[in-house]
Amino acid sequence: NGPLGDRGPGRYRNRESKCAEGGSHPGDQFDFRITMGFEHEIDWKLGIALAGGSMMGSWIAAKFAVTEGARVWIFRLLMIMLAAEVLWILLSLMQ
Repeated sequence: NGPLGDRGPGRYRNRESKCAEGGSHPGDQFDFRITMGFEHEIDWKLGIALAGGSMMGSWIAAKFAVTEGARVWIFRLLMIMLAAEVLWILLSLMQ
């Protein structure tokens, strides 16, 4: 190990080859997420609100998807989003 001990670049020498260059190991990321949760760095109220909105949106979308005219509207929405993305890319390339 180097002067940083266990936190230095030598820490990954005995792991998989893709981690040997100082990349992260999946276990390290999991430990980091657990630590963040215990140190109150996650905004749980916002997370619960976002999860609730996601569940409600999924439920509404599932109800809509089984209606007769859904296929046409889904195609229209897809074309609008695709055109918007292409426009966004073109505008960002012009700058």
